[in-house]
Parts: sequence; structure tokens; C-alpha cells
Amino acid sequence: MISANTTPLGTLGRLLEWIAPARGTPIESWRQRILAAVLLTMAVFGLIAYFPSVYIAVAAGEYAVVALDTVAYVGIMATLLARRASYLVRASIVLGVSFLLAVFFLSGFGFWAAGFEWLMAFPVLAAVLLGLRAGLWSVVVSAVVLLVIGALIPSGAFHWATSMPAGLPNAGLMWIVNSVTVLLLMLLLTVSIGVLFDGLGNEASGRLVAEAEAARLATAVEQSDGVVVLLDTQCITRYANASAKSLLGPDPTVTLRDACQQVLRGEPWAGTLQVASTASEPLPLSGTISPVRNAEGDVQYLLATLRDVRREQALEQRLQQGQKLEAIGTLAGGIAHDFNNLLQPIVLNTESVQQLLASDSPAQPLLDDVQQAAGSARALVRRILTFTRAMEHERRPLELSALVRETERLIRTSLPASITLDTQLTPGVVVQAEPGELQQLLLNLTTNAAHAMPDGGAITIAVTHEPVGNHTELATTVSAGSAIAVLTVRDTGSGMDETTLARAFEPFFTTKVSGRGTGLGLAMVHGTVTALGGIVVPQSVPGGGTTMRVLLPLAHMPDAPPPTLVQTRPEPGPRRVVLVDDDDAVLNATTRLLTRLGWQVEAFSDPRAAAEYVADAAQHVDLLLTDLSMPSMTGLELAEEARRHRPALPIVLATGYLEHDDMNGTLGTRVNHLLAKPFTSYELQQTLDAAVAS
Repeated sequence: MISANTTPLGTLGRLLEWIAPARGTPIESWRQRILAAVLLTMAVFGLIAYFPSVYIAVAAGEYAVVALDTVAYVGIMATLLARRASYLVRASIVLGVSFLLAVFFLSGFGFWAAGFEWLMAFPVLAAVLLGLRAGLWSVVVSAVVLLVIGALIPSGAFHWATSMPAGLPNAGLMWIVNSVTVLLLMLLLTVSIGVLFDGLGNEASGRLVAEAEAARLATAVEQSDGVVVLLDTQCITRYANASAKSLLGPDPTVTLRDACQQVLRGEPWAGTLQVASTASEPLPLSGTISPVRNAEGDVQYLLATLRDVRREQALEQRLQQGQKLEAIGTLAGGIAHDFNNLLQPIVLNTESVQQLLASDSPAQPLLDDVQQAAGSARALVRRILTFTRAMEHERRPLELSALVRETERLIRTSLPASITLDTQLTPGVVVQAEPGELQQLLLNLTTNAAHAMPDGGAITIAVTHEPVGNHTELATTVSAGSAIAVLTVRDTGSGMDETTLARAFEPFFTTKVSGRGTGLGLAMVHGTVTALGGIVVPQSVPGGGTTMRVLLPLAHMPDAPPPTLVQTRPEPGPRRVVLVDDDDAVLNATTRLLTRLGWQVEAFSDPRAAAEYVADAAQHVDLLLTDLSMPSMTGLELAEEARRHRPALPIVLATGYLEHDDMNGTLGTRVNHLLAKPFTSYELQQTLDAAVAS
């Protein structure tokens, strides 16, 4: 096969491109190519005509013709070779040569030379090379030339006019007839060619714009991350963009056949398809399949526009999980008050018993365990509220190994005897956290580990620090050159496969039998660690145990550690406090504690009775301590009623339901201080002293 570039047409095209490179808009490109063709034609055929013309002119003694032909031909050749000259200059030279030859031959030879032909070529070339307007102006110029010559003929200025053969009409009449004919033909050709070229140029420009628009559309469709497939009425794929080929393979016909048949039956299709893809899992595609009709309304093609909705489905699942967590938060908040009311008498009565017993009493360690368990229970409620309601708590630098040692005894008492506990603690590892959240984290991890070893085994808790290394997940929290704290909980249990390990931190996901787990333990661990700016790295193999590595940013312990709060009997506070709580156990325990701390207590389980007592001006009241959630009247309503009668009365609101951050709006307006249940004797005394002082 002969290449197109080796054909004569290909050679001619390259030659024309060399003479005048086609640039700019379509009409500009055409005109440059026509200019090149005109120059090449005049150069080649002008040379063929040049020698006979010169020979005849020399024989006739017309040396002016020789000079003019020579100048014209040299000018054409120079214009052909002047490739760097502008298009307008080169086109003007061609038009100038044509006009010069026309004027010379018309004035010098009249009817006996090619003057009329050159003059007719002048506006036609102007219309082709410069446009219709230039062509019409050239017609006007040509008419002026013919008019001037015709006006001079009667004066005998032209020798050819006086030597007309006998029998012919006079030269003036013939000139008029020829001029009118030439002008009509000239105008006809100029207007026709000018309009034709302008129309072709506009059409070419429109086509170029349409092609560019189509190319942009095709590029956008091809590069779209959505699936775009064009099928014929036989449901055979005629076009598939890159995303479709990537997700569905080179031929999506089989995948879309059923939906296509529905559209061909006249039923529109919109929905989600679970299709086989190049990936290992089925691919959900959502979108529409629409008919593409011709001008007569007949269906020619089917257009499928689909998108991968895995991300949307994942977001929907997150939303569902969020709704579940919101429900859990509502439930947790609802029971927090009752749960903390149960803990309150345990905490206060345990303190009272410890202070009544000798410091070396054998019961003191047991009571310490009760206090620690109550503190962990309080932390558990706070962690649940934190997990479900994204609440904030005050965190401080903690020595991680010391915290593990404090929690170790509680962990041991919660483990079966068949499970051994070993700790490997590196001192000096400090993290920024709240003790309760880390203790709850440890309890969740060790409880999970124990459940994985029903027949016994070993749990190892290790605390160390190591360079950040390849833990790029902490890059936003920890600088690349620093170290991180590592808390490791390792067991020798049954382990987890990859699928289970990937879902281990999902809320409500559990592998335990019904009644053995809620699926929130590891989810709470994940939430706590994330809130602390760390990550959890799980490692497990079936039958090889599980290792949970908690990576946390290191913190710095203050130079002067905060003083240890020793619970001592404070100095007596106000003489009389009104105590209100609808729970008798809490009311009795708090009454005994306040009495032991030196307060005179007026206790009420009915808030309305308490309101009446406070409103009685005859009664001396120095402070009001009330629960928040009570029947018939809330603690806030009681506070408002008390402030109505005694605006300066200090009021403390105790609650086992809301955290301090939830009720900041009540401080300084209805109550002086908030006291979270369950509280210790020291916390109670400090809060009451602060309320009175404010």
C-alpha cells in the first residue's frame, strides 16, 4: 500500500504548506492555502507564458511589455519565496500584479491584449484572498479604470483606438459594450465567490466549534468516574467509557441485558444493580437507562448512566450506626441518673466505714476495692456518655505504668482463676488522658481477651515507648522525629480471621453467643483512643491469640506534680443546709456525710416541701443542695422558686444525668455550682465551700 504522503497530491500539499503554512481559523487557513496555490500557479504557468510573450514583444519592438512581464514575474517569485512576510502583504502583491497588468495592457493595447482578463481576475482574487468587501471595492476600482479609459478614447490618447479595422463599430462604442459586459461578469463572479467563501468559512468555523465541543464532551464522558455505556437495540455495547471498562470489563452487555429489555418494552429503568465486576466483590451500580431516539421518535440506542454507590452505601451504614449510637446515648442518659444514684450511697457509706475503722483493719483493702470499683463504674457511665454523645472531659498528664498498676488488682479480681495476668511496665511513659477512660479501656481489652480464652490462658499487659517509625497514621498528631507511648494487651486465645479482625471495632458487632456481649467494648476502645489522638493496631491469627497495640502521643509531666488530695475532715461550713433528693438511700447517705462534716442538715425527699421550708422567712438557711431529676418539681424549678424568695441563697445542683458542659447556661443564673454524682466527701465539701464563697 502506497502512503498518502508519497502521492503527488501529498507532495503538492507539502509544497503548498511550505509556501504559505495554513494557520488560524478555517477561512484563514483556506485563504493561505489558496494564496500558496495562486503563487505556485503564477510561478509555473507564468514562466511558460513569459518566454513566448517576451519573444513576440521583442519582435514587435514592445520593450515595455518585456520590462513589465519581467517585473511582474520576478515580483511573483519573490512573493512566493518571502515566507516570513505577512499574509496581507503577500496577497496585496498578487493583487497589485494583476491590477498593474490589467491597466498596462488595457491602456496600451485595448482590445488586442489580455487587459480585460487581468482586470476581471483582480476583484475575483481580492474576494478570494481578502473577502467579499475587498472584492466589491476592487470592482469599484476596476469600474473607475474602465470609465477613465473610455472617457479618453475620443481624444485619441490611445493609438489602438484610432487603428480599428473598417467595418467595426467605433472604439468608444465597443469599449462601452465590453466594459459593461466585463463589469457584469466581474460583479457576478466576485459576489458569488465572496459569498461562497464566507459561507464555507462560517460553516467550517461552526463545524470546528462543534467538533471541539464534541471532543470536550467525549473527553469528559471518557474520563468521568461514572459508568457510561451506549447500547444498540440488540443490547450490544457500542461504546463504554474507561470507568465502565474498568469496573465491568470490556463488554458490559451481559450485565445490563435485563434492564435493557425492560427499556425496550417501553418501561423506564432506574435503580441499583448488583453486578459482577473486575473486583472480587459484587459491585452496586445505581442510575438510569434511557432510550435515545431519532427524529422520527424511533429508539436507536440505549444510554446507561450509572455510578458506583459503594461510598454512598458506606455513608448510609455510618448514618445507621450513628442513629443506633444516638439511641444508645438516649438510653444511656436515661439510666445514668438512676445508676449514679445507686453508686452514691456506696461511695459515701464506704468512705464513712473506712474512717470509722482503724487504718490497719483487715477490711480496709476490701473497702479500697469497693471504692475503686465504684470509681470505675462512675467512669464507665462517663465513657458510655462520651462514646454516644461525644462529650469532653478534662485530661491531664498521667504516668501510664502507674495507672496500670493501680488498675491491675481490679483486673485480676475480674478474671477467672484459669487466666494468668502478667505486666511488663516501663516507667516514665506519660500520656495526656483522664484516668477513668484509660481504666475503662484496659478493662474492655482484658475482658475481651478473657472471653477469647474460655479454657484458660495468659494475658500480658505491657507499657513502653518507641519511635514513631512507620506509624504514618499518627502524622497529624505526632511529629515524625518523636516517640509514642505503646500500651499492649496480648492474649493466648482463639484469635480472629481477617474478616472478623476488619470488623472488630464496628459498633454492635460481636462474635460472642447471644447474651455474652453487646458489641460495644472494642467500639468504645476505638472511640476513646481516637479522642486521645491515637490509633489501635490489632494483630491476630486464628488459633494464635490476639494483640491489641494502643499507640498514643507522649505527654510531659509538669515539673511540680499536683498535690495529692488527702480526704481530711474540713472545718465546719455553713450552719444549716437544705438537702433535697427523692432517693432515700442517697438522701440518708448524704445526710450522714454532711453531719459528719459539721453541717446542720434539713433533709427533704419532696421538693415542694423543701420549697415551702426555704420560702419560710422564719427559717435560717445558708445553702440549698438539691438533686436535678425529681418528681413533681425538678431541681432547676426548685432553685428558681428558692431564688424568688432568697435571691442571695447559694445553690448547688447535684446530678447523675448531665455533665457540667451540658449545663453551663445555668451557672450564675439559677445555681452557683454543679456537682456530678456519685461524688466523694471531699468533692462535696469543696463544692459547698466554693458555693458559699461565691
